[in-house]
Amino acid sequence: RWRARPFSVTPRDGEAIDDVTARSSRVAEDIVESGLPGNSTFVVAHGALLRALLAALMKAEDINLMWKMRLDNCSITVIDIWGRRPSLYVLNDTHHCRVGSDEAIAMLSFSS
Repeated sequence: RWRARPFSVTPRDGEAIDDVTARSSRVAEDIVESGLPGNSTFVVAHGALLRALLAALMKAEDINLMWKMRLDNCSITVIDIWGRRPSLYVLNDTHHCRVGSDEAIAMLSFSS
């Protein structure tokens, strides 16, 4: 059942998805409400919570859709919020994880 619809299963001794999504929705509202032009908010969390937060920000009707998106460990995902409207800007960027010691690091610029 977990493989088909991961958010429909509560892990043993884990947090129910309804609680995760409620918490994520509150955080998403706080991010959208408190954001000022030019400011950045950084969120570091595990994959399920990040997926729930993405679902809340993007107003996804089926949270299980988020499991069809790859989110690697240490990846960067960027949501641009313009006029209280979130827009997915970057998803699962891992270039910083693949750079060798003698290679240049590609820089993400978030300025307009």
